[in-house]
Amino acid sequence: MLKLLFLDIDGVLNRGKPMANGYCGIDRDCAEQLNRILAECPTVQLVISSAWRYGVHKGWHTLAGMEHLLLTHGIDCKGRVHGVTGPDAEVHAGVDSVDWQTFTSHYWHSLALNCRPKQIDSYIRGAGVHVDDCVVLDDLPLDNPQLIQTVTEIGLDEATADKVIAVFAKLVAAR
Repeated sequence: MLKLLFLDIDGVLNRGKPMANGYCGIDRDCAEQLNRILAECPTVQLVISSAWRYGVHKGWHTLAGMEHLLLTHGIDCKGRVHGVTGPDAEVHAGVDSVDWQTFTSHYWHSLALNCRPKQIDSYIRGAGVHVDDCVVLDDLPLDNPQLIQTVTEIGLDEATADKVIAVFAKLVAAR
């Protein structure tokens, strides 16, 4: 049975603070917690719901390239990136001309709050997965009953990772 972890990155795998170049990377401590989830839940597949998925939508890299990007940032996800959620229509309409640096965090948060739950639902339906076999890991207060929310300034910590592991463990025990 397919189990999916919908993964946001900013505020989950980092603490939402840009580096000197203006971009956010992946924090080692947060990566270690995701690796613990993946190790303890070996059948879970990742679906990238983060704005980082635009690397795939924009054609900068393939899904395999997204996996490679995560691997090079310390995420043990070889063969475990199932896909990315769909694009935000507002951005995708002009995706080739978007100056990504000009979008404010308020814009992205507003867009994600409006679009991300629908994109996740659409992905679940398309994958033929039961909604109860999914966890959404995000720092935003998404309207989704599968949400396990991180604190942006902390990212994925041990207690939050434990919650994710517990949900997937219950799914395995119930089968």
